[in-house]
Amino acid sequence: MTPTRTLAIATLLVAGCATTQDFVPTERATAVSPEGKTAAAEYEVESRSGAEIGEIKVWTEGAYEAEVDGRERTVVQIVFEVENQQDAPLTLSQVQLDGVEVDGARLDAVQPTRIEGPTTIAPGADARVRAYFTLPTAKRPNDVERFEVTWTVQKGDTTYRQRTPFVQQVDRYYNNYYTPYYYYYDPFLYDPWGRRGVFYPPIP
Repeated sequence: MTPTRTLAIATLLVAGCATTQDFVPTERATAVSPEGKTAAAEYEVESRSGAEIGEIKVWTEGAYEAEVDGRERTVVQIVFEVENQQDAPLTLSQVQLDGVEVDGARLDAVQPTRIEGPTTIAPGADARVRAYFTLPTAKRPNDVERFEVTWTVQKGDTTYRQRTPFVQQVDRYYNNYYTPYYYYYDPFLYDPWGRRGVFYPPIP
């Protein structure tokens, strides 16, 4: 899994109108990142015989603005934590973003522009891999509505393919009519046909 272009992030733009956007997984969100800050999707990888090969956690550090090749772009960062429980190497490959929806438009598959960390994990070892994706549009990070991360783990002739979907994480806030209720986005109650959350009473 060798990116064809180097991602040159000079500095994270944190001043002025720079924005960031957080996302949460909508399936298997049974874990958190090691720092405890971000919900993570968790997968158990098994062989064809049912033997456990390893565990994978997938989360995102969000979308943010950065300088890429001298231009301000939106970057999405995905993190994999791979635990190899076997006596043979595991290989993480074919990582890409699919189904990226930006401001109502759908993008084609986005390949990683940079990958950090070992994509081949030694027997009995743990590894953290970061994949950076530069979106081919000039939209802001909060224009990114959702995306899916596709990835593959391989051990010998056993191949495990997975797709991890993410949606925007929206914080609590008063609604536009200033009624005494909060609107809260809950990814576990998310309905792709339009139900974008539930109402809760105010916190005392």
